[in-house]
Amino acid sequence: MRYLPNVTLEKSGTMKTKLFLKAVFCFFLVVGLNRNVHAFNGPLQDSQGTRNNGMGAANIANTEDSTAIANNPGAMFANTNGMLDMSIGLCNAHPSFQNSLNDTKGENLICALPDFSAMTTPLNGNLKLGVGIFTVGGLASEYRLVNPQYGNQVYESSLMYLNAMPAVAYKLGNLSLGLAVGAAYQSMRLKMPYQLHGGPMQGTVLGADMRMEGVGVCGNAGLLYNWHDFVKIGVVYKAPTKIDLSGTADADATAINAGTAKYDVQTTYDWPQSLGGGVSCKLAPTWLIAGDLEWINWSKAMDGMGVDLSNGNSAKLPGAVSDEFPLDWNNQFIYRLGLENKTTSKLTLRCGVTYCNSPIPNNTVIPILCTITEWSGTLGMGYAFTEAVSLDLAYMHAFNHTQDTDTSLVGTDYDNSSIALSADTLYMGLSVKL
Repeated sequence: MRYLPNVTLEKSGTMKTKLFLKAVFCFFLVVGLNRNVHAFNGPLQDSQGTRNNGMGAANIANTEDSTAIANNPGAMFANTNGMLDMSIGLCNAHPSFQNSLNDTKGENLICALPDFSAMTTPLNGNLKLGVGIFTVGGLASEYRLVNPQYGNQVYESSLMYLNAMPAVAYKLGNLSLGLAVGAAYQSMRLKMPYQLHGGPMQGTVLGADMRMEGVGVCGNAGLLYNWHDFVKIGVVYKAPTKIDLSGTADADATAINAGTAKYDVQTTYDWPQSLGGGVSCKLAPTWLIAGDLEWINWSKAMDGMGVDLSNGNSAKLPGAVSDEFPLDWNNQFIYRLGLENKTTSKLTLRCGVTYCNSPIPNNTVIPILCTITEWSGTLGMGYAFTEAVSLDLAYMHAFNHTQDTDTSLVGTDYDNSSIALSADTLYMGLSVKL
């Protein structure tokens, strides 16, 4: 177990900041044990930050805390304070799958989405620094299904995608520019009967359990223009991230009387580039409206995923197997709209709506990779305990969306099937101004 080093803080509010850092440590100790997450823009989270998630996840010109590091680093100057921000989302997804052998709901999973970030007050008036660790995306599903070859089987997926990024923002008059570059970490598990799509074993179904992890480089750049403190306009570009995953795989070939085997497994997972723009506008002293439009380039990142098995230990199965997992995802456009009302000096109320087309085509969607929701509604509130400490709460409901498959490119066991998904997520965030 790692412990936080002793920290000496010399400014006023030292005790408050020390207590906050202790809370951060306990927070990550607890939620770090939960490696399952679920997200809504494909396997990407819609936004970082509880306040934004209460406003339809509108974030590009609307972020006012240190989660700007992930949302739009140019927005770090939307707030002239230094900030410490910690949040967690708890997601309960409701998937279901139906075909000729199954009419089943997925397991009831509660998944954690933790974030922590901080940024300085302006240095020399026009420079800000920040750092954050963000659960940017992932998914988690588990089913008990009947497979035509293997009978009753557990189908399971678990994917976690984290970004740890330092950031810098520079202010030029009413324009601020920001850049964040850091490390990306991904873990992934896929457990299911897997149909091979090429080679001498094409069409063969193996029971597969693959566990992999890897690291890569992530980054984003953005700007925020403040027009008369009335309208803010933001633009953000998020660079593609390539992560080489490696690990181990168990293969079950008892359906073809070839026993079982263990392999080393490798694949490359591509996270997409995206480009977005947003506007936030004060309608009145107590009213604010914000909206985003974002494009995600899934078609380039998720055209297919090569899977390489090597060093097999079975005499009945090949020592090495290479296959291409079909994906063929579509690009995604995301529309976000949020409203905020400062109801009293301490209480703020929020609401919003989000729409994004499902990026997964009908012929490659499968029950354990079904991030297909399109419409979401949100509610939120903020409460300022003091001028420095505030608590935000948000609720997001992703409405049920169904996709039907006639002929699947993934496997014949998904032919003539139907998949549905809805989800509910609660967010809580704590912010401290420095």
